Amino acid sequence: MIKSLLAAAAIAAAATFSNAAQAALVNFSIEGTVSSVNTVNAFGLGVGDTVFARAMYDDAFVSPVGTSRVQFGTGGNNFGMPLTFQFGSIVLNETNDELFGVVGLPALSFVDGAFDAFSFSTRPGVNGSPVFVATPGLVFFGEDGLDGDWNLNTLSITPKSVAQVSEPATLALLGLGLAGLAAANRRRTAIQQDAR
Repeated sequence: MIKSLLAAAAIAAAATFSNAAQAALVNFSIEGTVSSVNTVNAFGLGVGDTVFARAMYDDAFVSPVGTSRVQFGTGGNNFGMPLTFQFGSIVLNETNDELFGVVGLPALSFVDGAFDAFSFSTRPGVNGSPVFVATPGLVFFGEDGLDGDWNLNTLSITPKSVAQVSEPATLALLGLGLAGLAAANRRRTAIQQDAR
């Protein structure tokens, strides 16, 4: 009987604390600097202006060893999470990628758990994009002479704030298991005292 109570308590404890080992959603952001662009351009940008990329992804898709890809497109491992690029007045998201829905693009690439590169490319009129922009690796370029680099010093990857709520049924099961252990221990102690 004690063995079954111990097993129930162990299962309840494992279920209660297993959420702590699960992967978490993280917020990703990075800034880039425009190094060249035509004076008059669709983006409203000038040399030295800042552009932004932001995303949210599940860090379960990022391996601490080797290469990993977080894919935002249809069929990708992070489908449905936001990826946004802001180039001045032009804001693009994951669905604007010219290959969205084809091969899991766009994507973020990681090497040994650290961000390494973007895979994102748009063409005017394809998937709702008003402009041509590409971000292969850690550079970006586009129409109207747009050119620049992503600055890894501005990279921010932070956990998304999510309040963890324990499951009442799991906690009740844990409590019942512990109460059963306490009752079994009292009974064993009473039997031993009566035997003396």
